[in-house]
Amino acid sequence: MWDTGITSVRITGACGGSKITIKGSGFGATRPPDTVLLLPTLDGCRTVEPTSWSDKRIEAVLPVRVASGSVGFGDPAYIAAYDAWAARMNDLEDQLASLGCAPRPIRLVPPFGQCPPTSTINYITAGIPEIVAFTANDETVHVLGIGQPLTLRWTVKNAVAVQIERTSPSGAPFGGSTTLTPFLQTSYAFGPQSHVSIGEWTYRISARGACGGPISRTVTVVTAKRPALKVAQVQITQSVQTPDHAVKLVAFKPTVVRVLVNHGLGTWGGGNVPGVSGRIRLYRAPNWSPWIDAANNTVPMQATPGTTITVPVLPAMNRTNDTLNFILPPDWCWGMVSYQIDIRVSGFGATPSFAGYTEGVSRNTPSVTYANRRTLQFRYIRVNWNGMGAPTDDVCRNTLAAAVPLLPTPSAGIAPVPGQGIHNRSSSTLARENDQRRDMLDDFEDEHDCSFWEAATEWLGSDCPDDDGAIWVLIPGDFRRGEAFAIPSNICFTPPNDGPYAAHEIAHCLDQQHVRLAPPGVTAPTGGDPSSAWPNNGVLTDVPFDSVRNRVLNAGGTGVGDVMTYWGTPENTWPMPRRWQQLWDYIGP
Repeated sequence: MWDTGITSVRITGACGGSKITIKGSGFGATRPPDTVLLLPTLDGCRTVEPTSWSDKRIEAVLPVRVASGSVGFGDPAYIAAYDAWAARMNDLEDQLASLGCAPRPIRLVPPFGQCPPTSTINYITAGIPEIVAFTANDETVHVLGIGQPLTLRWTVKNAVAVQIERTSPSGAPFGGSTTLTPFLQTSYAFGPQSHVSIGEWTYRISARGACGGPISRTVTVVTAKRPALKVAQVQITQSVQTPDHAVKLVAFKPTVVRVLVNHGLGTWGGGNVPGVSGRIRLYRAPNWSPWIDAANNTVPMQATPGTTITVPVLPAMNRTNDTLNFILPPDWCWGMVSYQIDIRVSGFGATPSFAGYTEGVSRNTPSVTYANRRTLQFRYIRVNWNGMGAPTDDVCRNTLAAAVPLLPTPSAGIAPVPGQGIHNRSSSTLARENDQRRDMLDDFEDEHDCSFWEAATEWLGSDCPDDDGAIWVLIPGDFRRGEAFAIPSNICFTPPNDGPYAAHEIAHCLDQQHVRLAPPGVTAPTGGDPSSAWPNNGVLTDVPFDSVRNRVLNAGGTGVGDVMTYWGTPENTWPMPRRWQQLWDYIGP
């Protein structure tokens, strides 16, 4: 390559398509066969066919990708030989790459692009700029971890001016400024970075050339943090459960698996991980069941695809939706089984430029055993007191069904007492109401499964046999104080629409005594045990879960009294683990 004979170079414009005139001497009357004209481009110097050639003047048109650089001449035979060699090298490197045995990353050999020596005479300033690369930590979209260093790098060709600016409201500054005008720089190191929430920092590089501009390119830095999910606790409960799973499980009873999930964000980003989903399946040797989804926010509880929760910074068992809650099909709940739980979040921390993190974690539970208990039978009698109206059949059924989660029985047979219509009672005072209730309980105790002869001879002192195996429950249409005929017995009276209250009276029928505990201003129950005879003075330390209403009790773990206290229904009483065991023993298999 040479520039011999050139005395001046002029261009009519700085863009491709403009005319270039080269003056000098000794060029030859026509272009010699061993000489080609070389003009600078963004890809190196390239051969350009002149529009005219004489001994003292050469004219040509600037190519589209013209760039600033030196003008001169080259040997076409040498250029052709070089390009042939480059083609052979690229073919060989392609073959090595296909074998997978290349000792280093393969880089294609470019075609000839060497320029003549540069001088003040043969140099032109022309062409558009080109931003070859602009990256943040070598990526155009980079997810930046906390404490990770951040470096911008760029390669720009043919620019007369370059500027970099931060275009987002937040992000690392350039030494206190949002702009940088680099001089001979190709990178800028910000150092380790911290951030406190999901977001995007954007930086733009702009370049201007002799032929117009500016052109620009943007990089995005996503501030994100992996949620680092983990399963902190799995609770398998049918009513209440201890941390060591000491409460026994009834075969074929609705069972809830509660999964407490933690994350590793701390308070970063507000401390919440939304969109956490889960699924569960059963293993009973040697088979796995199908997967089912969580059942949060469904009444009645049912597995619902797409169910998610938001995991807070400090999740707690006494908040219903701090846990993923699964309702197990009854036919999963017998014998010895174990469960596998998968927890997943997709797209956490997503931004317009980042799809977000996807994480999953799996946990297998230890084996659990379900044991058979007797299915209780309830028969109800509708009572119209003081003309306030009798409850509907649905109210009676729902009241008794809402008591079942508090009792260690798989389910309950619920039906009206055959042959009984609505029973009417009236009372003018509380004392009279108490007398009427006792009288009605006594009447139905005698009538329970009476034969004609037993009923006819009742005045002689005969009692009806309690042989239908059912507990008869009298239910008025409005609130009236509950009572059991005796402890134990098979007759009780309970107000409507209060499952825990009904469970209290039914538990009396199942030989359960009071715990003498009541809140301030309420008279404590009589008989039974002092609260001091029960763990934590009759107040639960474990969190009850009501599968009928699909939620924990509001004061779970802090202020729920045993079901045999007067601590308040329906929100504040539930069987303690010790009570569950006593009922378990009485009900039997």
